[in-house]
Amino acid sequence: METSQNSHPNSARRTTSLRTIFATSFSGLAILVVAAVIITLYVGFSQQIREDLRKRLMNLAALAALQQNGDELVQISSESDPLYLKVREQNQIIANIDQDIAYVYTMRKDEQGIYFVVDVGGPEYQDTAQLGERYFNSSPVLAENFDTLEQAIADQDIYTDSFGSFLSGYAPIRNSKGEKVGVIGIDIKAETVIQKERQFLAVSLLIFILSVVIIAISGVAIGNSIARPISALTHSAHRITSGDLSHRVNINTPAREIDELANDFNLMASSLQDLVDSLETRVAQRTVELQQRTLELENKSRETERRASQLNAVAMVTRAISSIQDLGDLLPKIASVISKEFNFYHTGIFLLDDVKEYAILVASNSEGGQRMLKRGHKLKIGEVGIVGFSAATGQARIALDTGEDILYFDNPDLPTTRSEIAIPLRIGGDVIGILDVQSEQTNAFDEAHVELLSIVADQVSIAIQNARQFEAAQKTAQEAEEVYRRYIRSEWRSLVRETGRLGYRYSKAGVGPLKAPVHSTEVEEAAATGKTNASKKETRSQIVVPIKLRGEVIGILNVASDSERAWEQDEIDITEAIAERVALAVENVRLLESSQSQAARERTISAVTSRISASVNMRSILQTAVEELGRIIPGSDVVILLGKENIENQ
Repeated sequence: METSQNSHPNSARRTTSLRTIFATSFSGLAILVVAAVIITLYVGFSQQIREDLRKRLMNLAALAALQQNGDELVQISSESDPLYLKVREQNQIIANIDQDIAYVYTMRKDEQGIYFVVDVGGPEYQDTAQLGERYFNSSPVLAENFDTLEQAIADQDIYTDSFGSFLSGYAPIRNSKGEKVGVIGIDIKAETVIQKERQFLAVSLLIFILSVVIIAISGVAIGNSIARPISALTHSAHRITSGDLSHRVNINTPAREIDELANDFNLMASSLQDLVDSLETRVAQRTVELQQRTLELENKSRETERRASQLNAVAMVTRAISSIQDLGDLLPKIASVISKEFNFYHTGIFLLDDVKEYAILVASNSEGGQRMLKRGHKLKIGEVGIVGFSAATGQARIALDTGEDILYFDNPDLPTTRSEIAIPLRIGGDVIGILDVQSEQTNAFDEAHVELLSIVADQVSIAIQNARQFEAAQKTAQEAEEVYRRYIRSEWRSLVRETGRLGYRYSKAGVGPLKAPVHSTEVEEAAATGKTNASKKETRSQIVVPIKLRGEVIGILNVASDSERAWEQDEIDITEAIAERVALAVENVRLLESSQSQAARERTISAVTSRISASVNMRSILQTAVEELGRIIPGSDVVILLGKENIENQ
C-alpha cells in the first residue's frame, strides 16, 4: 500500500494516497458486483435448466400418455403378445424423438407394488426391464403419486435407480372410460442436466477471471486518472492560499468537473484583483444561464407531458387487449386506439399467412385501410414495401421521408403518407405479423415513438397468441362435447335395440311398459329441437319435455290431458326438473349395468383361462376349451380344428 507524508502543517501524519484508495475501492466493489452477478446468473440458470427440463418432461409424458390405449394395455399377457409389440413400437418412436431420452416405459400396480409392462430405451440404453419385472427402487415422486396421479408430473431432482441416474416425468394412462389403468414414464439422462450446468459454470469462471484482470487494470488506471488532477489542484490551492496570486492551475483532463474546478481556481485568483469590476458581468452571466435553464425546464416539461400522453395510449391498448378476446374485434380496436392516441392518420395490422409468403392486412382504422381490407390487400414478404422488408428480416424499419426511401411502397389508397414505421409482431422468435403506422408528416417518428410502439407491438403479439390459444381451447372443448354426445347417442341406441325397451306409460289403468312408439307432431318437434313443447287443443293438451344428456336427446317425457287446459308455468318447470333427474338416473343405471356386464365377461374369461392353464397336455387343453365354451354358450356345437389341411377339407 502506498503512503505519503503530508506536508501540510495541520495534518503531519502518514495517510493512504488518494490514488490507492480510488484504485482499491473501485476494484473491490467491481469484483464483488461481478461475482454476485455471476453467482446469481449461475443459480438462476441452473434452476431454469431443471425447470425447463421438468416442463419438457411433463409435456412429453402427457403427449405420450395420450397415444397409449389403456384398454389394450391391460390385455397384454406376454412379450410375444401383438398388443405388447404394438405398445413397444409406439414407445420406441417416442424414445427416438429426442436424443436426450433414455427410457420410455409403461407401468402398472398390483398388491405387490409397481411393475413394468413395456420398457424401451434410447440408442445408448438397451438394458430394459422385462414384462412383469418389479420396480422396487422407483423415485419418491412416482411412489408417492402413483395411486393418485391425475395429470403429468416430474421429479424435482435427479434420482438414481438400478438403471442409472435420470430426471423423469410421469403421466396417467386411461382406458376408454377415462379410468386410470397405468402410468407412462420418460427418463432424460442426468448427463444432459449436469453437462449444461458444467458448461455454464466453466464460462462463468472464465468471465470472472477475465473480469478480475480487467477490473484490476481499470482500477489502477482510473485511480491514476482521478487522483493526478486532484493532487495538482491541491498543490495549486496551497500556493494560492500562501499568497502566490500569479500562480495558475494547468491541468489537461477529460473530466469536465475537475477541469471546471481548475478554471474556477484561476478565476478566483484573478477575481481577487478586479472583484468589483467583474461583479456586474458575472451577475449578467448568471442571469443568462438562469434563462437558459428555465427554457430547458420548459422543454423538458412539454416532453414529459407528451411522454405521459403516449404512455396513456399504451395503457389504453392494454385495457383493450384485456377486455376483448376475439381477434376480429380486438385488432381493429387496437388500430383505432393507436391512431387516435398517437395522432397518426393510418394504422394497419398485418398477419403472415401459413406459408409465410404474404403479409395480409387484417385490421386498419383509416378510410384507405378499409378499402384495402375489402379487396383483401396483401404484400409479398421480402419484396414489396417496408412491411415486406420488416416481415422478411424481423427488424423494425422506419422511413422518415417516404419520397427518398427506396423500399417505400407508394400505395394509391394512402396518398398522403410522408413517413412510415413497420414493427414486427413476434411470438417467441417467430414473426407472425407487422404493426404498420403511417403519418402525413415527414420525420414523424423519433426514438420515443419506436420504443413505445415496440411495447405496443409486443402486447399485440401476446394478445394474438392468447386469442389463438383461446379459440383453439374452445374448438377442442366443442369437439370433445360432440364426441361425448355421439357416444351417448350410440350407447342409448344400442341399449334400446338390445333390450327392446320403448319406455313406460302411466294412465288410469296403472303403470306398464310402452308397447308402441308415441307419434305426434309435438313429440317429433321436441325430439328434433331439444326444447319443451306445451300445447293446448280442444280434445287433448300436452307437455312434451326432451330428456337430455349433455344436450343430446335420449328420450321424451310426455304429459297429456284428455281435456283442454292451459298448462301453468310451475307444472312445466316441475316436468322439466323431473326430466333432468330422469336423464341422470337412467344414465347412472346404464353405466352400472354396462360395468357389471363387463365385469361378468371378465370373470368368465378369467375362469376359463384358469381351467385351460391348469391342463398339462394338448388333449386336455383342447377338451377343456370346447367344454367350457359349450357350457358358456348352451345349445351350441363347439369344434376346434388343428392344421390348415383339416380346415380346408372342411
